[in-house]
Amino acid sequence: KPMFQEAVVTMCRVYGGLLRVWSGKAVEMLNALAFDSPVHLATWVWLVKSGTLKAYVEHGTDVETVGPVLYMCCKTYLHRLMVTDDAEFYETQSPFP
Repeated sequence: KPMFQEAVVTMCRVYGGLLRVWSGKAVEMLNALAFDSPVHLATWVWLVKSGTLKAYVEHGTDVETVGPVLYMCCKTYLHRLMVTDDAEFYETQSPFP
C-alpha cells in the first residue's frame, strides 16, 4: 500500500465533492488549491511515485484510489492553465514544474 494513500485519497474525495456541491465557490476554492498550495503537483508526484497510476494504466487496478486523486490533479491543473496569461505560459513557463 503506497505511503499516505488513505490521507491523499480522502483529501481528494473531500475537495472533489466540495467542488461539485459548492459550484458558486468553486473558483475561489480552485484558486486556493491551484496557486496557494499546488495540489496538481503534489497529486501528480504522489500518483507517479506511489505506482498507483502505473498499476491503473497497465492492469486497471486501484480505480478507487486513482480516480479521486487524478480528478483533483486534472481539475486544479486545468484551472491553473485557464487563468495563466500568455506571458506566464510562454515566457516564464510558470504552470510547469
